[in-house]
Amino acid sequence: MTSSGPVTAGAGPSRRFAQVDAVCLDLDGTLVDTVSGWHAAFAEVWPELVAATPALSSIASAATAYDDVLRGYMHEAHAAAGDVEWSDAFVRAAFRRLIASDGSPHDAVADALAGRYIEGANRYMRLFPEVADALTRLRSRFKLGLISNGLVRDQRAKIESAAIADCFDVIVISEAVALRKPDPAIFDYALERLDTRPARALYAGDNPEHDIAGARAAGMLSVWVHRGDGFFGPAPHADATVTDLGQLAALIAPR
Repeated sequence: MTSSGPVTAGAGPSRRFAQVDAVCLDLDGTLVDTVSGWHAAFAEVWPELVAATPALSSIASAATAYDDVLRGYMHEAHAAAGDVEWSDAFVRAAFRRLIASDGSPHDAVADALAGRYIEGANRYMRLFPEVADALTRLRSRFKLGLISNGLVRDQRAKIESAAIADCFDVIVISEAVALRKPDPAIFDYALERLDTRPARALYAGDNPEHDIAGARAAGMLSVWVHRGDGFFGPAPHADATVTDLGQLAALIAPR
């Protein structure tokens, strides 16, 4: 099931969509419900975190601890490391910081729980409900590429769990090619393998910086997939905005 019609940025881009012969998609937050996976995995280890650090019991719920505390710790660890690929080290650093909230470090416990969280997050990932049908529609009309930042281990696990590898002509994972969005080079890498030009390609994703700005810098049309989860926004320079992949398919591959 999809929401009401997409919000486009005027008639010009709609006419340009008619020239598209290749569509590239983001993975996390676009095809796969990563937020729900993160929450489910963290909820599994939350009781043990509280047992190790009773001060954490003052936090209302596992979801609150994740959204308001742990997520920030992970991103701070990533930012402190500079412009580098995501790493399990950032997750371990965040768990260590969280579990030491009472001033007492429990690094071995934190590292073990971080490992279980990482494994669980990949296991709990699911496609958004409309994605399978949307991919079938898009596949019937366009060459399809998947361009995702992340570790090969994690992204391949999600792709295999969702059984979507065969939907794509090209799959590009940042760690595997030593390129990361928003660098236009990673989009160029995928388009070369799809045998198309940027002017004839469209990229859709949920992250305004990595997906929309990156695709535009590479000369591609861009569609912002804004599911309303509050993590990203806005994306004023997108050529169109949709709330799910069904709307994207309706926009560029009408029945």
